[in-house]
Amino acid sequence: MITVLIFLVLLSVLVLVHELGHFIAAKKLGVTAEEFGLGLPPKITKLFVWKGTEFSLNWLPIGGFVRMRGEDAANSEFSIQHSVLVNKGYFYAQKPWKRATILLAGVTMNMLLGILAFSLVYFKLGIPQSGNVVRIDGVAPGSPAEQAQLRTGDVVKELQANRLSGYQVTETKEFVEFINNHRGEEITLVIKRGDEEKEVAVTPRIETETPEGEGALGVAVSSVIFVRYPWWQMPFRASWVGLKEALAWGTEIFSGLVAMVVNLITLGKIPTDVAGPVGIAKITGQVASKGWVPLVQFAGILSVNLAIVNVLPIPALDGGRLLFLGIEKLLGRPINPKKERWANLVGYGALITLILLATIQDFFRIFAP
Repeated sequence: MITVLIFLVLLSVLVLVHELGHFIAAKKLGVTAEEFGLGLPPKITKLFVWKGTEFSLNWLPIGGFVRMRGEDAANSEFSIQHSVLVNKGYFYAQKPWKRATILLAGVTMNMLLGILAFSLVYFKLGIPQSGNVVRIDGVAPGSPAEQAQLRTGDVVKELQANRLSGYQVTETKEFVEFINNHRGEEITLVIKRGDEEKEVAVTPRIETETPEGEGALGVAVSSVIFVRYPWWQMPFRASWVGLKEALAWGTEIFSGLVAMVVNLITLGKIPTDVAGPVGIAKITGQVASKGWVPLVQFAGILSVNLAIVNVLPIPALDGGRLLFLGIEKLLGRPINPKKERWANLVGYGALITLILLATIQDFFRIFAP
């Protein structure tokens, strides 16, 4: 229940920030936001009215929504732009650049949230730099490393095997080679945790016992160290690193989405490492158990992911609506509202199908013997 609660809160924050972007842009550009909902319908109650917008509380505790006047062209009162409807704040009566700005505002807010999340992480941890160390960046659940109580942040100073004197390790390549050469044998890692050094005995898994996507020990390692600068420099340095981190994740996520589409077209299935809502909820619980810093970093990744997915040119998403705006601009006239509505329905259907397939895969991954 705690995992589900954390996941719902995290998801709600990401969605609300997205919708807040639409809301602010709509207000600034003269579009009437008739309702800002906390959660999804059905409605529980009206909370208050602010500058013509009704704020409501809804039963489904998942994010929220903004309902703009004339947002659905099929149900609005016009077929072409009209100055009266512009003055009344109808969304689809506005010029294409205004509508595009409003649509992009949600994506922009998610990217900014991602940058902020990464910036907070690096403000707390320090600025990452390459060094002559082997640092544990992650420990897989159920792995030999977890059973040996290795932790994220531990620095491996020395490796020992067969009761022989060990040698110092300063490169991740040396570490990986040593672990792979001693699969099935008990080895000793001399690690530094904070100001304390300790020895940890662990047995790397043999190849047939190693899960796909994991190493023999079940750790992610890097040669990155975290450096702290004077307090007045940290916000600027952390923000710059946070921006680069968000852009890097954006590129990685986009590449992953392209690979997923290729797999769907060529193989008729989604990649095994794609997670649906159930899988993401499980990962959220695992990350949250490690503390607030990993959770904030994970929130940043999800926020960037939401931004990238939403900007894809798929009907029903913001990117799909931007695509229709581009077509409208090329044609010099509005697109038939009925055609756009049907395209959005097809888009919704495809997205729901994809989510269901990913959810089924989640259940098999989690509950299969």
